[in-house]
Amino acid sequence: MTRHAAPATTQLRAGPGAVVLPCALMGLTAATGAVGLASDGLDLGARVRDRLPWDSPVLAGAALFVLVGLPMFVAAWAGARRRPATGDLTTLAGALLVGWIVGQVAVLATFSWFQPLCLLYGAVLVVLGRLVDRSRDRGPR
Repeated sequence: MTRHAAPATTQLRAGPGAVVLPCALMGLTAATGAVGLASDGLDLGARVRDRLPWDSPVLAGAALFVLVGLPMFVAAWAGARRRPATGDLTTLAGALLVGWIVGQVAVLATFSWFQPLCLLYGAVLVVLGRLVDRSRDRGPR
């Protein structure tokens, strides 16, 4: 009797190190944007500036760093250290980026080519975070 091997299934997985560069790059981008906002180095224009909460670019810059930059840096650090929470931290950082962009569009009522790019980037990080968790849960094969 001939035995047939079960068909091989391909499972997408990612190790914690896979998040280091994408999270660090977005963290750096957010930190640079936060400094630009807080220092008036970014010219938003009067219309957008008037729509900022409390008319404060400093507050907007601080919020950008706390809600996007810091979580990205924490996820990158966790990935570099191969921490068990890397997948969850990456998923959270990606979701916060998506939320930031959605909130930005809702509050500022403006559109930039950078927004859909960041939205996609955040969604990719959410998926990457889940792939890191899948890899951790199943262990090496």
